[in-house]
Amino acid sequence: MRSRGIESLQGTVQSWLGLFQESELTTRSWPAMHRALSSALVLGLMKESQLDHKVQWLLSEFLCALEQITGELRTDEIAPPLQRSMHWLKKLISSRGQHDSTDSSPIFPEMGPGVSPHTFMAQLMWQNTER
Repeated sequence: MRSRGIESLQGTVQSWLGLFQESELTTRSWPAMHRALSSALVLGLMKESQLDHKVQWLLSEFLCALEQITGELRTDEIAPPLQRSMHWLKKLISSRGQHDSTDSSPIFPEMGPGVSPHTFMAQLMWQNTER
């Protein structure tokens, strides 16, 4: 069941990337972007990017697409949920097994046993991202 869930999350992110490459209209659909973004975050929280290089590449490509979309915008023009999501996605991608703190990549909190990835993501998204 886990593998089917992982494949579904990957498929959601891949589909959004495919649509993004075809048309910039994808960026105007918040539901589509939100679904892909939440799928990418759950993949990262489940540490799939540490286990599978394909997932690492997929999350990196997704983050690059988001940075391309927001690159010419001022910070106050980017929706706060998107800012927080990009912040944590960067940390998830760069954490790849790091457990020490540096200036560029502070320690990423561990998800406790029995905690749902969705619950953990909600906790991360609503805490202060200024670090």
